[in-house]
Amino acid sequence: MQPDRSVALACGGLVAMAAALGIGRFVYTPILPAMLGALGWSKSDAGLIASANLLGYFVGALLAGRPLVAAQPRFWLMTALATSAASTAAMAVPSDIASFIALRFVGGIASAFVIVCASTLVLERLALSGRGSLSAIHFAGVGSGIMISAIAVSAILRPARTGEAFG
Repeated sequence: MQPDRSVALACGGLVAMAAALGIGRFVYTPILPAMLGALGWSKSDAGLIASANLLGYFVGALLAGRPLVAAQPRFWLMTALATSAASTAAMAVPSDIASFIALRFVGGIASAFVIVCASTLVLERLALSGRGSLSAIHFAGVGSGIMISAIAVSAILRPARTGEAFG
């Protein structure tokens, strides 16, 4: 008899959701004030970049429902997780608005693919195992990632506020 791996499955979903949505999609919020100051952007510049992410999320949600994706959700989940990580990390490189718009758009697409594909895989398997109530663990990943983003950005920016940062 197979051991019940439902909790591990739900926790895997939590990690995927934390990485792509909680961090990949929402890290922009706590870091935005520092970015505005450091890069000399206006609030409308920041809004344009945030809008690109939301548009990417919309496009990604539409694409993630296509039959090609539904036929291979694990492949698309892994691809989207890698894309989310790469587009989030790449935010440290450019300082021009066009690059940020492109990165946030791609990150939005990736986060939509993750929520659709991870939820498809996790919720289907939890339901089959009779452990559907564990879906809350999966969806707690978004909040967990947001919390990690806020703590990490705060810790990174703290030296700058206290005068200990590189400058």
